[in-house]
Amino acid sequence: MSSDQTSQPITGPLARQRVRAKAARQLTELLQDASAYIRKKGDPALRLSAALLLTASLAACDDSSAEEAPPDPVVSALTSEVRSGLPTRTGKYEVIPESVYRSDQGVYSFAWRDENSRVHEASVSQLKLAEGAKAELDMPASGDPSLYLPAGVPVQMYSSSMASPNPTPTPTGGSTTYVSRSYGPVAYWHPFFIPVGGSRFDYSSPTYHNPPATTMSAGDTVAGTRTTASAPAPSSRVTGLRTAVSGRSGGTGSGTAATGKSSSGVSSPSSGAFSGGKGGASSGSASS
Repeated sequence: MSSDQTSQPITGPLARQRVRAKAARQLTELLQDASAYIRKKGDPALRLSAALLLTASLAACDDSSAEEAPPDPVVSALTSEVRSGLPTRTGKYEVIPESVYRSDQGVYSFAWRDENSRVHEASVSQLKLAEGAKAELDMPASGDPSLYLPAGVPVQMYSSSMASPNPTPTPTGGSTTYVSRSYGPVAYWHPFFIPVGGSRFDYSSPTYHNPPATTMSAGDTVAGTRTTASAPAPSSRVTGLRTAVSGRSGGTGSGTAATGKSSSGVSSPSSGAFSGGKGGASSGSASS
């Protein structure tokens, strides 16, 4: 069973590109109409000025100088589950909020502290999420662990191909200081945020969550979630990340993708447009 969120308009590089293209078409049509009118007047100086203005305006609106839409990334699904670096004993463990990442293949990475405040790094592909007052990991005697996150703490989505091939992780079991790996450009996913005024849902019980979109753009903020009672297939966990526009280096967006029939640490851009998802209502479900 799964609970799907209804997508709302997405802003970011692709949306800005469409707005620029529409404005360019409208400006071009206006200039052409003005040029046709001036040609009828027969004044050589006026016609020359109009021609120069039209040429400059068309050059400014040339599609070749605008951002081109990057192709959708191609991501292969996991061929085997990942589970490493987790606590060996049951119980709850503090998690460093800014350390929570998820790869385009659906593998979560985060840093947790033991009873002596020493930092350890874990990676796991089958992980339950739940909304909580603080970031913490719940290790059961058997089955998949649960990660509790406040609504304001995002899961940072990254592309495996952009992450450092030889990252320097926090020394396991020795240091009390967290040192971040190099994951490259990221998008910010808030599973428990909803647009202000949207319906509220209670996400305090751990379950499996996936982003509401199968593709994101680096720099964007995405809110909402798709939930399943059992771990989804590896192919259902894939979320591609556009990390640059075609023909340019960099080019991350800064818009907000708000999704949500549903609806402390690192904060993502533009997160003020959302509110926490915890409430008394329960989400509707549909067959996965």
